[in-house]
Amino acid sequence: MTELPMGFTLYKAEDPGFRLSFQHPQGWRPQEESGTVERYQQIRLLGPRNREETFAAVLSVASFPTRDLGGNYEGLADFYRNYREHLPPTAQVAKTDDRVVAGQKAFDLTYSFVAPRIPWHHDMPKEEFRVKTRALFLQNGAYLYRITYSTDLRDYDLNVNVLERVLDSLQFFPEPGA
Repeated sequence: MTELPMGFTLYKAEDPGFRLSFQHPQGWRPQEESGTVERYQQIRLLGPRNREETFAAVLSVASFPTRDLGGNYEGLADFYRNYREHLPPTAQVAKTDDRVVAGQKAFDLTYSFVAPRIPWHHDMPKEEFRVKTRALFLQNGAYLYRITYSTDLRDYDLNVNVLERVLDSLQFFPEPGA
């Protein structure tokens, strides 16, 4: 195994359909969740908060089964199209690209949107602000993956290297008996 850079740790999941590992900063707090209505598994890493202490950088890796396994999507193109069709109304797409992640073809989408006001959320800033998101979509076997990095637009460049470290270190493990 490759030595971890200083300040990074290894996340490793070995659940069915979520058998992967990647490196992330030690200070980014992991939160795991599974979907109950839509089937998915996700690890969300909470990073630093913005200047106003109202919004944290978030990096997530989520896994969804394909339709063959009872999921909602036929394959990668269907998964990506559905996400694009449900972007926030204020979304402005900055870039789309293709790349390879963990040996798999991936769609790479960068966009920003105005953060919606949530009246009962006391931490929300008084004025509107833009959130910038980079989302990557790939398929490994019968599972679809969405990797996202979202943060205050003004802070995007401060931690985008964390996303690159996750993408560069991402590894999938075969299902048992495969």
